[in-house]
Amino acid sequence: MNRFIALLLLAIPTTASAADSSITEYQIPLCNLSPCIVENDRGGVRQDYLALAARMVRTREQVKIKGGCLSACTILADQARPFVCIYRGSTFSFHQATIIDGKNTGKRFSVEYSRDIAAWLTAHGGQPTKGTLKMSYQDARAFWPTC
Repeated sequence: MNRFIALLLLAIPTTASAADSSITEYQIPLCNLSPCIVENDRGGVRQDYLALAARMVRTREQVKIKGGCLSACTILADQARPFVCIYRGSTFSFHQATIIDGKNTGKRFSVEYSRDIAAWLTAHGGQPTKGTLKMSYQDARAFWPTC
């Protein structure tokens, strides 16, 4: 019996270097220090951010978000919310996830968020399939306290 495991990517790619702009990197925050400071995070593989969020909740470690929190970073911020604070000026950018493995590569789907964040997304047009929907710091303060 064949088993298919789809990797889901929720990220905005960055290039590895100016010399090789064809390489795309996605890096999950290491969060080896307490508190975990996530700064200008562009996202990555959804499962990695879910696992990090579960670890932050399990260990009750504080997560401090500074600057932009894009794509899969928003999943971390939502899932670990009781332990998350945001710095003044932080923003959150949302979009639909993309399957990056197997015959369904490129297929998009909506990401599940907490009810209140899902309601905010719906009120602002939903999770886009192209580009991102940005949540301002002013709006984000309704969901996360300021550090």
